[in-house]
Amino acid sequence: MNKRVDTSNTADQASLHDAFSALLQGNFPEQHQAHLPHFSASIDDQFDADKFAVAFICDDSIDDDLYPLPYDTIPAALKTLCQGANFINSDSYDYNGRKYALCHLTMPDYWLNDPNKAGARLINEAYRALTAMGAKSTAHMIRISLGNNVSENAHIAALLHSIDTAAIELNFPAAVDGLALKFDCPQLKIDIFAVGLYDQDTQPLTNIFADEDHHIYILGREHGHLGLSAFIHDLHGSTAGDLASIDLEREAQLSAFINAAHQKGYLTAARGISIGGIGLALADMALGANIGASVGGIGNASFWYGEDQARYVVTIETPQMAKFEVLAMDHGISLLEIGNTEEDRLSFNNQKIALDALND
Repeated sequence: MNKRVDTSNTADQASLHDAFSALLQGNFPEQHQAHLPHFSASIDDQFDADKFAVAFICDDSIDDDLYPLPYDTIPAALKTLCQGANFINSDSYDYNGRKYALCHLTMPDYWLNDPNKAGARLINEAYRALTAMGAKSTAHMIRISLGNNVSENAHIAALLHSIDTAAIELNFPAAVDGLALKFDCPQLKIDIFAVGLYDQDTQPLTNIFADEDHHIYILGREHGHLGLSAFIHDLHGSTAGDLASIDLEREAQLSAFINAAHQKGYLTAARGISIGGIGLALADMALGANIGASVGGIGNASFWYGEDQARYVVTIETPQMAKFEVLAMDHGISLLEIGNTEEDRLSFNNQKIALDALND
């Protein structure tokens, strides 16, 4: 479990170690200090994930009508969903002439209701965050703070098993000593820290809107998955359903496309669609730049706040649109243009909310 992979072929080992040190010592992100005693640990390699999955059945049937939008408006949900716990922290880092992309996510505790997918999703989220910055995923580590009352250790075993399976398929290895445990904590807390490496001639890609009048595209297929989403958890207090399906081949395909489009200079910004779906991704890109957007699409909660995997929001300038769409067709990538960046508010199907209102 949590197999260590020799990363010497993907990055200078000392530089990689220092990049992780920057993460773990609190240099990134500033609000997360991680002065923990770290040590290597593993679980039983004979863990039977299939048997565990049979014993843990999730109901994936989520009806929009059961979880309506608050006040029947699309933007109103954002005021609740725009909280730090729902965002991935990401940044770039320079060391000894090399540039790295760094990211950190604390896993929502309700994901453990579906532990067989939770680990794969955790890996996917970090993988997409690094891809959206224009970097190639290099290594990750998992930190688990075990609460005093954790009795379902099989859930942690299932989580680690799915992390390992996804990481191997995505060629996204664990760092040396890539699993850190801390005991006797107030409650269970699971974090992923990840590092991506930039090619020497590749510049970081911003994950906030770069300017007004850029076209906004959604990349990847959408099914409106609301199970175990922030929308039904944060707004409706529900942990119904299961996590969205994981397609690792599709994740890798989209990552390759983002890399190709970035190398050609087509993208002005990119962000992986994550917790909170399209709606929260757009809000995050807008708040970071103080640039809004006017977008349109299906008017229900599952379109704007569904958490289907293997999806990105990207922005394109008008002269690059045709070439970008041809490249997407060549890579077999589905895309949907939904609107444009503009002014200092978000407008969903003409339902508007000022960016200042999201900061209240």
